[in-house]
Parts: sequence; C-alpha cells; structure tokens
Amino acid sequence: MDNAQSLGLPDGWISQEEQSAFQNEFTIPASIQNTLLPSPIISLKALASFALPVMVEKSTNRKYGTDYFTANPSISITPPVLMRLQHLPMPEQSTIKELVEIGHQAWLNGAKSVRYAHLSNDSNTTDFPLWTITFWNRVLDAKEVSSKWIDSVDWVMAQLHQKKSEERQMLAEQAMLYIAALPWAVNKPSGLSDSEPIHSLWRYLGPNWLSGSNQNDLLGLLRYQLAGQSNMTKIYRVEGTDTPQKILSVYRNRHKICYTEERSVEWLRTLANDLIKNEATLITMQNLTNITGSHHWVPLALSVDKHSLLFGDSLGNEIPKELRMAYTWWMAQHDVSRNFESDILMAVSSMSIGQQIDGHACGILAINALHHLIEPNRTLLNSGSIGDVVKERLALFNMVASNIIRRVSKQVKY
Repeated sequence: MDNAQSLGLPDGWISQEEQSAFQNEFTIPASIQNTLLPSPIISLKALASFALPVMVEKSTNRKYGTDYFTANPSISITPPVLMRLQHLPMPEQSTIKELVEIGHQAWLNGAKSVRYAHLSNDSNTTDFPLWTITFWNRVLDAKEVSSKWIDSVDWVMAQLHQKKSEERQMLAEQAMLYIAALPWAVNKPSGLSDSEPIHSLWRYLGPNWLSGSNQNDLLGLLRYQLAGQSNMTKIYRVEGTDTPQKILSVYRNRHKICYTEERSVEWLRTLANDLIKNEATLITMQNLTNITGSHHWVPLALSVDKHSLLFGDSLGNEIPKELRMAYTWWMAQHDVSRNFESDILMAVSSMSIGQQIDGHACGILAINALHHLIEPNRTLLNSGSIGDVVKERLALFNMVASNIIRRVSKQVKY
C-alpha cells in the first residue's frame, strides 16, 4: 500500500489542494524510504536481516492517539535523527492503527508533527514529521512478512547443518541460494497460478499448512511437466483447486440451477465433455475444509472410462460421502452414469499416499501422491516421516523458486 493511502485521507469534502498537502505531510520522502524500509526488490534473505524497530508491549499506561500530535514544526531529518527513527521502539499496534485513523483530522486541526509519547526518554519531547505514522504503519506490514522469513531462514539453516542426511543438506543449500536471490515483494510472474507476492512462498519452509495458492502453483507445474509428453497429455487433465470446489458447489446448488444451461458452469461442462470424449483422467487436489470442517488437502483422480474415483488421505480416512455423491452426480449429468438417483455411487479406490504424522504435511503428501500416481518410476512415494517430509518441502520450494527466478532474476537487489 502506498504511503498515505490508508491514513484516513478525506475524500470529497476537502479541496484537491488540501488533499495534496495532506499526502505530502504523510508521505515518507523517497530519498530515505529505502533506508527506513526494505525495498521491494531486496532478496528474501536481505528482508529477514533488515533492521526494523521493535514495538512496545501492551501497557496499562497506554497513551491516547491525540497525545502524539503537536502543533510544533517537525525537526529536520539529519543522519542522527534518521538513526533514531530506525531504532526507537514504536507504539503498540492498536495505537498505530488509531493514529492512522485520526491522522487526517489531527492534520486538519493543525498538527504538524508527532512525538514518541509512549516513551519516557527525551524522544517524547522531540517533534518528528507526521510521516512517522506512515513509517510505523509500513513497519507493521513489513514485520508481518519478515518474521515469517526469519523463521523460514532459520528452518532452512537447521536443515543445512543437520548431519543425518546429505540430501537434505544439498536441498537446503540450494534453497538458501534461492532465498538470497528472490526479491521479496515482487509478484510471482506469469506461468504460476496467480500474482501473489513472492514472499508467500514461506509456507513451504517449515511446519506450515500449504495455501490454495501454493497448491495451485504445484498443480500448474505438474501440468507443465506433462505438457512435453504427448502420451501423458492424452491421458491426464490436471486442474487447479477451484475445479473440485466448483463441482461441490454446483452439486450443493443443483436444485437451484439448471446445470445444462447455466452459463457460469459452461467451462465445467466443457471439461466433463473433454474427459468423456478422450477417456482422460482428471487430476486435482481437494480442500476438505468446507466438507468436514478440517483444514486438510487430499489428492483426487477421476477416471471417466472406469467410472471411478481414486482418493488418498494422508490421515487414513475414507472419502467423505458428499464428495463421492458430488462426482457421481456430475458425471450423471453427462450420461456417464444413470445410477445417481438410485444411490449407487461411483466406485472409489485408494490412492497410495504417505502417512501423515503431524498437522500440516497433508498438502506436501498430496502433491507427492499425484506425481507418484502419474509417474511411479520417476517419483517415489513419500513415507510421511519427518525427514522425508522435510526433503519434500525443500524440493518443492526449490522447484517453484527455480521457475520464478528465471523470470525475475533481473529485478533483485542483493
């Protein structure tokens, strides 16, 4: 977010000239912005090492937002003042958010500077520029990201220095090279599932649950891998996580819409016709959150010619009945099966998948299961052990990072 966009800028009831003046007061000067805040193009490793001011702990002696503003002119920004801004503790988060909300009104009331009212030293009598509030607010955003990458770098370094597996060491060394090269705030390039910032890759590196964006990137790279193999492209259709969610949604709303005519699901009908015509297999990943209430990824393969589902669950659970009914209903709309109304559901077979022993490796094991299903001689089935999951996490991060670095290598600042 830009410097003054979120600082309560009045819209419509003050003049354009006043709005411009307000923005000037609350905008960090470009000449010092990259000194105070991490540039969007520094690497993930540089971000994790970037010195940001700490935040005071919550106190019963909390100052009100109005205590921070003064009508005094602000001091000039000299190197010593800049250093104080870099190192003085900020107010607690709720105070910063309050200052953001009341900033425009305080400025209209004549405020020209702010003080560190939460501190007891001479800083609470020093008049800093109004853009100090913008700085504090931007630090909150940067800290939210940098804290994750501090943990991620520590996790990778632990894998680099462990002595149990040379393979893990090599994968960790490669990961560190990517972390030192990828720009943290540049968006992911085309070729992946979306344009989220590169820093969203932190979930791979540590005991974290993979997001839908992460899974869609992995499914997209699997699709790309198969694209160069004509025999594979005839057999498999790799779809992102939105497809199974849409199938479930349409099934749940089947009495409210006419599936065969609804324009919003035309793409779903096209997919089904393609699967049927070419006797292809749908490959995807299902999030069970809105089915079972559990944040859990499972791999799924629909074999149209065999009228069956391949379902894997790293926790060893059976396929939820509603999911099975949804796919049976979907295929029945295309005359693959007329058994839905008689409750004879689509056959389900077990997909080989590693056994999960924690609360967050499901996505890692799910994508591995799909790779193993398609190319068992190329991809070994992950056992689900701690060491094997760590290796898989590193390998997947490296695969995604390699895809990104080829497209953004000219943008990074080391």
